[in-house]
Amino acid sequence: MTGIVAFGVFLEGPEVLHETVVVFRRASKPEEHRPSWITLVALLGWIFVALGVAGEGIAEGFVSKADGIVQTFNSILLADTQKQTAFALERAANNEKEAAQLRKDAEGEKTARQALQGKITEAQNRVEDLRKANNEAAGRLEEEKRKRLQLAVSLLPRNFRDQSGALLKLGAFKTSVQVIFEFTDEREVTRTAEQIAWVCALLHWKYWRLRGPREMFIDDGITISPGSQMFDFPPTSEMNTIQERARVWESQKAVVEAVSRSFVKTLQDSGLDAKIGNEGYRWPPDTMVISVGFKPNRVLDEAIKELGEPEATPIPGFVQSMGGNRVSIPDKTSVPASKNP
Repeated sequence: MTGIVAFGVFLEGPEVLHETVVVFRRASKPEEHRPSWITLVALLGWIFVALGVAGEGIAEGFVSKADGIVQTFNSILLADTQKQTAFALERAANNEKEAAQLRKDAEGEKTARQALQGKITEAQNRVEDLRKANNEAAGRLEEEKRKRLQLAVSLLPRNFRDQSGALLKLGAFKTSVQVIFEFTDEREVTRTAEQIAWVCALLHWKYWRLRGPREMFIDDGITISPGSQMFDFPPTSEMNTIQERARVWESQKAVVEAVSRSFVKTLQDSGLDAKIGNEGYRWPPDTMVISVGFKPNRVLDEAIKELGEPEATPIPGFVQSMGGNRVSIPDKTSVPASKNP
């Protein structure tokens, strides 16, 4: 529209120019008549100016309306944007709350998992403790079984179970030994002494029993004492000097000591409690003294110790209480005659 208005103003230019010329010419010449084309052009220019101004007014209305519509659209968009922004902020706040709750739940889950892991570890430790306690109980039970069997075996009478091994080892010495037995008249003690004497009999050794008060003082178990008494050999053509007789004594003593040690070893191999003693000082070097005492029962002693042996009642005036002492009972030499009524 601005171009139309400008074009209309341009068309009015000839008229304005003509009027200006006329103004300057009036002073020197009389007024001349205006040409008709100028009037038509001016009319056409006015029309264009009018149309341009009207068009601008109409255009201004449309522009204003368009501006209103745009402003309304912008307001709608702004409101919608603000609404969406508020919704987005609300969702963000909700998301933040949900995230915080999730973090809280995650921490709670972590704490619960740690607590559960602690309970699992505690349960595993308890299971391990129970397993150890069960193993210890099983071990104690096996130990009790073993002790009971040992106790039962210890109550059995002694048995020289490897007599054949003793015959082989002692027969290898190829010597004859005199054996003196000392033992009490207890049934188990006598039985054990007789088993040892059986080996001596098969070796063709001379053996006999020595009775006397020493029976009350025989140590528990089996004690073998080689003879060590120094005595004079009768003079012979082979032993004319004391030195020669001493050499024979040393030789016999060494042989019997070796036989005694071998005998003790064979008895120990059969599970019997045997040792070397020094009770042979009263007997010549070709002799060994075998003292058979009560069967030592260390297993039973340990069991009694664990159970607690009852103490004997003390007697006023005595240094200590007494129990388990013995005295020999003499044989009666004659039987009194019965008196008949």
